[in-house]
Amino acid sequence: MKKITHPRIAYVGAVSHDSLASYIKDVDAFIMPFVVNRLIEAVDPVKMYEYILFNKPVFCIRYPEVGKFEEYVYLYEDNNEVLEKITKVMYGSHETKDSFDYLKDNTWNERVNEIKKVIDLAIDERV
Repeated sequence: MKKITHPRIAYVGAVSHDSLASYIKDVDAFIMPFVVNRLIEAVDPVKMYEYILFNKPVFCIRYPEVGKFEEYVYLYEDNNEVLEKITKVMYGSHETKDSFDYLKDNTWNERVNEIKKVIDLAIDERV
């Protein structure tokens, strides 16, 4: 993918969790322009949870694994659609569903609790 050159777009690479706040305070939006391939399709896009937490517009290429985020982010199919959605947000408002409950229900602790429930149920059924 060709990098976009624009005075308001900065490519900073990996950022430590400790310094995230200093980077995001002036960020207008997040874009996840994945090239969809077998690897991308096979993993949970953990970065999406982090981006949603910042309560700023998030634009992500549409593929099956990100469908669960559709109420909280802007999914797009191609360059024209992402530009249309970015323009709409720039000249309108950020209109996605409040994500607090969704994120609260998807913490690692909640996921572990769900796994424990399944294991306990399986053990109970065997006894």
